[in-house]
Amino acid sequence: MPLWYENHWQALLLLQALLGVFPFSYSLRRRRHFLPRLALGLGGGMLAVELLTRLFFARGLVAEFSVITMLYVLLSLIVWFCYEESAWTALFVTASGYVLQDMASGVKAALRYTLPTTFFLDMTATTPGVVIFDILCYGGFYLAGYFIFRPYTQRGQDGFDNKYKSAFAVAVLLLCAGLTRLTRDGQPHSVSLGVAIYLYRLLCDAFVLIVQYSVMDRALLAGRVEAMQEIVHRQHSQYQASKERVWQINEKYHDLKQLLTDFRGKVPASQVDALEKSISTYEDVVHTGSEVLDVVLGEKREQCRRRKIQLTCYADGAGLAFVDSLDLYSLLGDALDNAIRAAGHMPEGQRFITLTARQEGGMAAIHIENPAPAVVELANGLPRDPRDNAYAGFGMRSMQRTAAKYGGSLAVKQKDGMFYLDVLLFDPGQKV
Repeated sequence: MPLWYENHWQALLLLQALLGVFPFSYSLRRRRHFLPRLALGLGGGMLAVELLTRLFFARGLVAEFSVITMLYVLLSLIVWFCYEESAWTALFVTASGYVLQDMASGVKAALRYTLPTTFFLDMTATTPGVVIFDILCYGGFYLAGYFIFRPYTQRGQDGFDNKYKSAFAVAVLLLCAGLTRLTRDGQPHSVSLGVAIYLYRLLCDAFVLIVQYSVMDRALLAGRVEAMQEIVHRQHSQYQASKERVWQINEKYHDLKQLLTDFRGKVPASQVDALEKSISTYEDVVHTGSEVLDVVLGEKREQCRRRKIQLTCYADGAGLAFVDSLDLYSLLGDALDNAIRAAGHMPEGQRFITLTARQEGGMAAIHIENPAPAVVELANGLPRDPRDNAYAGFGMRSMQRTAAKYGGSLAVKQKDGMFYLDVLLFDPGQKV
């Protein structure tokens, strides 16, 4: 190695680790003047490393572990200084970047044992050679890390900002870093032993990343379960409120109809006709044979009326009697909400929704179609919610789970500017 490289390896390690953070931090919110902050933080960090290692740390296992801890702290401060995120997020992504750097460093060290000695020495003896070698080792690993962990990192701070996950990541990182350093006694090793040592180091680092993101994934899953439970609770409350409201509207409508009937012959017929026309919108409260379907249609018709959307329903509600009330309310409510949202973006006169529900044998089929102003992006066969880039929205996944609960299926299709949704449900008490 060039002399400058050996004399400043700690400061170079900080630079390499900071580059290793980028595959995990690219989706985070950057502070204003990000690049000047990055240059200032890196320059100050490398200067601090040079001073601290020369003043306080000597060589040896304890000293090396202390240097690792110092570098991690400085790296976390740089990340926090450059990104508009919490300290917990900075600790989490820094741990990931540090581990990725250590894996690349282990691969580079293992190549020293596997490549021809003369080739390795000639390659790393000059400054251009060692720079190219580092770019290949570190750059290749960082690029692989970007693509491997992209499903997690694109969620950004939503998955990183947790003090327990961050503290756990730091503890596991320092533990594994310490264990891997125990294998380095400063003595020359055979090729097989050298490769085995660095393979152990790679496995420890891989273990750190797996544990980090497994914990994060479980936390995200738990958060989604809690969100789904909250949605179900709100839908139950909404169903009860809508049911009561529809009943009150129906009752008031019939009272008004009776009152207007009594007015005939006592007031001019034109005035009675005008009053009947003014309350005619309340006559839209339908009777499909399913109380739940009536409630949903009564609720959604009002939304359609405000948005000038024509809602047409051909439904045999009695055929849906085997479906639990809350399941049916959630399924139809979410489906019509999506249709209303899409149709509402169409020009006036082209806004319509058609709902069909029928039973054949022990199977109930629900079909909804509406115009779609643009091609809907699908993820795993479901429309991707534009408000949630990581996965399809809760509504569509909830509908899919409801269909599966009744042994059925959910399918969507787009064709000629139209969006089609089909749901099949099977009555567990009958044979198809």
